[in-house]
Amino acid sequence: ASYGTARISITATDGEASTTASFTVSFIPSLVYHVIDLEDLAQDPVTEATAIDDSGRAGGLIGSGAMQRGLLFGNLLTGGSLQDTGLTGMNHRISGLAVGTGGSPAYEVGSFLQTSSSGGVSVTRRHAYRRVDGVVTTNFSWPNGSEAIAINRLGTMVGVATNLSVAYPFFLTAGINKIQNPPNLINTLARGVPVGIDELDQIVGYTPTNTT
Repeated sequence: ASYGTARISITATDGEASTTASFTVSFIPSLVYHVIDLEDLAQDPVTEATAIDDSGRAGGLIGSGAMQRGLLFGNLLTGGSLQDTGLTGMNHRISGLAVGTGGSPAYEVGSFLQTSSSGGVSVTRRHAYRRVDGVVTTNFSWPNGSEAIAINRLGTMVGVATNLSVAYPFFLTAGINKIQNPPNLINTLARGVPVGIDELDQIVGYTPTNTT
């Protein structure tokens, strides 16, 4: 890949005749890296960044224990700014970020804890969620909890749903709010954990014994 091109023409003449040769050159500048300390931006000694998208947004978590909440920064390329996730106080964390083709919409996936009561018994479960342009479009629970881990630029998310202590990978297409198994992997990845998905719906992850 090249970051720039230039067209160069050279003409030679002896006073009576001339000839011209042209050619195109391309160049790739040296990459310059800059480390941004999110701890300083967040003003909290406990920060963890777990996701970044093409717009420069970074997400993760801030704080610990009951005070843990989602961490979301605006464009880090211009210095970044801490943004309100609207899900504070629920042990919230952001696991994946993406932007659609052309820079919109802005996707976000993660999970948070929620306590419900039934028959006088309180049960706390982790709930997976998906947000589009800041609006929660998917929020679902599973018998023993669920967690969204990654999302692609088409809005398809992957994660794990736990039932009877067994973690099952799930695949959730944009616009659909029903858990699906990853295509062609319904019976082979029980207890598997997907950690990434691309625009072709290719999924990577791991099982307790190997990498898939």
